[in-house]
Amino acid sequence: MNILKRHHIVAGRVNIVLVKFSYNFSGTAMLAVLVIFLVGIILMCLGLIALYIANIQVEVMNRPMYVVRRSKNLSERGQNGQNSLV
Repeated sequence: MNILKRHHIVAGRVNIVLVKFSYNFSGTAMLAVLVIFLVGIILMCLGLIALYIANIQVEVMNRPMYVVRRSKNLSERGQNGQNSLV
């Protein structure tokens, strides 16, 4: 079964459902509703991606600016008697 026949079968099922409930839509109106529905799904996916990126940003902002792994040639006290490793 090729794609055109499958599309015809799906379109036929939609038309049967619409005729059963006695709704009469033109092809342009059905196409507009389909496009609006698909745009809504795309916008919801973009919203989920935005939430994910915002979560990553919050985690990155809570990290320290840098981490000192090893110190070299630093005494425990600085010149003024204050802790130099603060």
